[in-house]
Amino acid sequence: MPRRLPSRRHVEREYRPSRSRACWRRHERHLLSRTCSAACRPAWIRITDKPAMQTPTPLKPRPDEDPMWALWQAKAPEIYERIYYQSNPVVAAINLSGHRLIERTYPNGTHFGRVLEVGAGTGIHLDFVRHSFDDYLVTDINADLLDKARERHAGDPRPINYEIADALALPYPDASFDRVVSVYNLEHLPEPHRVLEEWRRVLKPGGVLSVAIPAEGGIPWNLGRHLTTRRSFAREGLDLDYIIAREHINACYRLVSLLRHYFEDRDERWYPVRIPTPHLNLVFACNCRTKVSGAPADPFHATRPERTGVA
Repeated sequence: MPRRLPSRRHVEREYRPSRSRACWRRHERHLLSRTCSAACRPAWIRITDKPAMQTPTPLKPRPDEDPMWALWQAKAPEIYERIYYQSNPVVAAINLSGHRLIERTYPNGTHFGRVLEVGAGTGIHLDFVRHSFDDYLVTDINADLLDKARERHAGDPRPINYEIADALALPYPDASFDRVVSVYNLEHLPEPHRVLEEWRRVLKPGGVLSVAIPAEGGIPWNLGRHLTTRRSFAREGLDLDYIIAREHINACYRLVSLLRHYFEDRDERWYPVRIPTPHLNLVFACNCRTKVSGAPADPFHATRPERTGVA
């Protein structure tokens, strides 16, 4: 960070009389440039090197005390699944489509060694996983949601484990997983390019990143939210516009651009229309494969071009 520049009073006392009017105006606006005279530059350097002119310690961030946000954080573990998957059959069908789209590529008979699901919430996506695996790690940063996921799959005989983890900084070594799954998470996370780099880091060469996101910013999604979800939030005393403004910080088309930048081998699907644009669709899903140096391409992905429709 640049050093804090001296105050106007300090500048006047030290060397204002030796300057031209134009040079003084530049320094007054803290715009020292190479056009300043040779006489004033050394004085300016000396004064900014003094200990009192160093950059102060940044202030600690204040805790979030907004009552509406606190209400949402308290209610979310209880009402999330009910609002988005149970209250309205149309809303449920749209949200479930993202889970189905990324699993169509990997039916029964497909096998992955280790699978990591980030932001798993209440564990809904596991109901749609048909392929076999050696270990399925369900993670979320919210302990209450993770407890609900554990209760949901208490009787599942498959090798499933649960762990609290931050999707922005995964506590796992490089090349640890054969597949990483993220359903309706990427639109919430700041600096999504760094998030994708982090997820790619824990994938093995040739591993698969499976992502589903809402067509946030598109006309159909915004209209549907106004006609359906808004009413559910209002019944809970929640301000939908405020919460979405803080929760859904990444538009769909930007996330699609990032996925296309980081992964060349992709199987893209849009719902419900085959045309690849968020302004005609409600959900985008993508299975992305990392590169394998010196190895042949995956036979499933190599035998057909990139898909941009719905099977």
